[in-house]
Amino acid sequence: MDPEQQLDMALDDVVDQSKAVGYGAPMGDDGTQRQVETITVGKRCYVGNLSWRTSWQDLKDHFRQVGNVVFAEVMMEPGSERRSKGCGIVEFDTAEEATQAIQDLNESVLHDRNILVREDREEGRGRGGRY
Repeated sequence: MDPEQQLDMALDDVVDQSKAVGYGAPMGDDGTQRQVETITVGKRCYVGNLSWRTSWQDLKDHFRQVGNVVFAEVMMEPGSERRSKGCGIVEFDTAEEATQAIQDLNESVLHDRNILVREDREEGRGRGGRY
C-alpha cells in the first residue's frame, strides 16, 4: 500500500495493516520480536529558564491556557524566600493536559524569556508550594 492510500485510511487501519505485513514491530539483532516500551507522561511538568521575577501565580496563569492547573511552584534558593532558582513545577488534572503543555508551551515566552517545558522527571516526590 502506498503512502497516499494510507492517508485515506483511519489510523487504526494503518496500524493494523502494518502489523499484517510485518514491518510495524521492532526486531532484535537475532530476528526475534522485541518488546516495545510504553512511555507514560505524568501530570507534572518541569519548567526551566524562568525569569527571577516569575511567581507561582504567573506560572499558573501562563499554563492555564492548556488545561486545569492544580499546582504551581517556583523553586527558591535555599535560605531565601525571594530569590528564584529560575525553574518550577506545574501540575495538571490529567496527563493529557501535561502532554499538551509540553507540546504547546515549550519555547513559549514568559516574562521576555523562552521557557523550557518538559516532563517532571522527579514526579511522585513530595510537593510544597502553592495551589
